Amino acid sequence: MNTRALAWEQPGWSVNALWETTLQVVKDPAGAITSPPGPEVPLKPFVFAGLASLASALGAWVVSLGINQGVALGASLGMHLISGLVSWGIFLPILTWILSLVLDRLFHAPSSDFATCLRTLSYSYVTSVAGIIPIIGGIAALVWWFWMLMQMLPALHGLSRKQAFAAACLLLLATLVLTFLLGLIIVGMLRPHTLKP
Repeated sequence: MNTRALAWEQPGWSVNALWETTLQVVKDPAGAITSPPGPEVPLKPFVFAGLASLASALGAWVVSLGINQGVALGASLGMHLISGLVSWGIFLPILTWILSLVLDRLFHAPSSDFATCLRTLSYSYVTSVAGIIPIIGGIAALVWWFWMLMQMLPALHGLSRKQAFAAACLLLLATLVLTFLLGLIIVGMLRPHTLKP
């Protein structure tokens, strides 16, 4: 267990602290998440997740420029940014609530409070940058996210590997359901509305 808080959770907004924390989370997810929370928790981890989502959205947009040559640049950028913001601003709080509920009600984990679960899921959002890989990026990001949760949940929340696997599966299922529902909403908004005579 680390005895020093993550650099990003310290006071101030430094790109170096962001980069150092990103590398620490990628290299050692369990070690990073078991470090003591810094004074800027839960705000800074939530911002970290937002930056990861936006970086993924912008990266996917840049990659798609070569693929979607017939799509207007502004519309394409807008859709990617909306996707990143929805992932961060809507999915993350819902998934945090689900994780907190699962840890508390199903597994009686000692650290199932909302802030601790938000910190865990926020740092796991670093995996969203894999979404910039054409064609397989979304699947790669989900697989990496699942693996990262399997490292973080036992380390921080005291779950067994089986419990961590069950919790990660529930979160993955919730993510897929939320994505499907969001897709239905977007398709419904984009579909031309016809007036009945």
